[in-house]
Amino acid sequence: MKYIQPSIGCIVSAGIFLFSLNATGQENDTNEVTVKELVVSASRVPLPPKQVGSSITVINQEDIEDRKPTTVYELLREVPSVAVSSSSGSQVQARIRGAEGNHTLVVLDGIKLNDPYFGNELYLHHLPVQLINRVEVLRGPQSSIYGSDAVGGVVNLTTPEYSKDSRPSVQAGLGTHSTSNVKAIFGAANDSNTISLAVNSFRTDGISAAKAGTEKDGSRMQSALLKAGSQLSENFEVAATAMAINSKFEFDSPPADTNQVADNRKIFWALKAVISQLDGNLNHTFKLTNANHKRVDINQGVSGQNSIGKLTGIEYQANYRFQTAETEQTIIFAASREKTKYQRTNSTSQFVPNIPNLESSSTSYTLEHQASLSDRVFLSLSGRYDDNSKNTNAFKNYTTWRASGAYLLGNGLTRIHASYGTGIKNPTIVELYGFSGTFVGNPDLKPETSKGWDIGVEHTFGNDGITVDATYFDNRITNEIKGFGNCANPPECTQQWAINLDGTNTTKGLEFSASGKFAEYWKLAASLTLSKPRDNEGQKLVRRSDLIASLNLNRSFTLQNYKGEFNFNIQHNGKQMDVTFPPPDFSRTLVELRGYTLVNLTGALNINEQTSVFVKVENALDETDYEEVVGYGVPGRAFFVGVNYEF
Repeated sequence: MKYIQPSIGCIVSAGIFLFSLNATGQENDTNEVTVKELVVSASRVPLPPKQVGSSITVINQEDIEDRKPTTVYELLREVPSVAVSSSSGSQVQARIRGAEGNHTLVVLDGIKLNDPYFGNELYLHHLPVQLINRVEVLRGPQSSIYGSDAVGGVVNLTTPEYSKDSRPSVQAGLGTHSTSNVKAIFGAANDSNTISLAVNSFRTDGISAAKAGTEKDGSRMQSALLKAGSQLSENFEVAATAMAINSKFEFDSPPADTNQVADNRKIFWALKAVISQLDGNLNHTFKLTNANHKRVDINQGVSGQNSIGKLTGIEYQANYRFQTAETEQTIIFAASREKTKYQRTNSTSQFVPNIPNLESSSTSYTLEHQASLSDRVFLSLSGRYDDNSKNTNAFKNYTTWRASGAYLLGNGLTRIHASYGTGIKNPTIVELYGFSGTFVGNPDLKPETSKGWDIGVEHTFGNDGITVDATYFDNRITNEIKGFGNCANPPECTQQWAINLDGTNTTKGLEFSASGKFAEYWKLAASLTLSKPRDNEGQKLVRRSDLIASLNLNRSFTLQNYKGEFNFNIQHNGKQMDVTFPPPDFSRTLVELRGYTLVNLTGALNINEQTSVFVKVENALDETDYEEVVGYGVPGRAFFVGVNYEF
């Protein structure tokens, strides 16, 4: 792919071209683009988008309402450099900029959700998109802010906030494959206090997870979200968030068409207190978080192994903002301690033995400096030290850092942004301690590490027009951990353990995006990623395509005094590699999967101020001759209808 080499020059040239367009074709007396929202994931304090040097995509509440997604990962397919692979909905992974699935950190309202059962990875089908109103995807290594697991990037999810202007609502819908969904949100709020409860129930009979199978594999998910907050005084506020998810997913292990069920119960909660001083320029934040994952595997109606994973955290953060004649700066310090626990019981398989209660912990210290040197220059520098010495099988302590910046050209409609950062993923509990007599722990494991940088040019055509962005990135991962390798001193040792691989995985590429409103009634969101995800031997990385693209068009309209909208969405994934282990020797074999294109259509109409109806067609072209994961089926065309009522 020869376009990689001259890409930096192309981006700079694009910036000059866009600037010339603005200088000759746009008249604007303002010095900056109007700020409409804050980005919460790129720093430890929220920032206006123009000040963010890192590559980030924001999908807000309005975008989600336009597209009516049935899953979280449906939204992620529209984000540059995010490769989504779904095993018929029973196992969904998101890989960012060529990194692995367990190199993506998932955060919900400040709670880290990655599950110890899956190697500290969160499979995204476990989250109810109906209770999420904002998605931020931060690309590139982010461990200086988020710690372990943020090797490829961060998916930051936000749940709805209830205010005095909010109204209780109920939504219900039906669809193909006996799909149904019911959602309700209620709450109360005044100037100082708020409390809300949101519940959701989703079910579907689904399709066969095994491509060659006939037995349907359905899913059930019930979710509840409770949020409360209080401004106890002018300088003191508290907040609490709790989410409970009870889900059952039927799945197969292709080519077998079997009746297997994963019964998952998850509870996430966070408590936060904020003390403000010096007219709000000095803030102290205290936070407790907990993510509890429990899974029971059921085969042919008989309960099997029981796995429990817990991640708890305690954190203190202080941020001090000060100004001089020409600058505004913020200094942030944070100290945190995280503990991970994992155990597996009730297993009767020699290949999946029981694991006693194992745990690991880490203490970290973070320092970040944000600086607005003028109304055009914005810089950020952060560093984090992780102390892992308290673990029995102690692995290396590590320091990560990140630098980013943004610069506004001309009248502020053209912006150059760049970042460089490092990331780590600590060895998992099983990799450190082992789980049986044949798989032992490796105390000499090193954390997986990454280094990544990017540079891009963004231009907005008018204050409220289309914003386009072109970004070049380079991401490199070393010390990748392989799950099974021969332990020390072969051939005398017959056991296996996890090992660090030699060499470096490298992904380079170009990301293009466009979003905004045009021609009064239209909204656009589009992305294109051209990349080269390669392993340490130069081979294509599996389940990561060189080409990912999406287009989303939304048109609002009025039909005989009824307001409505139509949404057209197209998602394309180029051909990619996957791995299989065919008989008789079950050796690792690479296979190429063809590319595919999915088209989704959504229409909504407001019957009155309180009631609206919608219709959605997923995979409208009935594309089924493809695989996202080898051996797994894909759903064909599906229809959904629903109604939403606000009290």
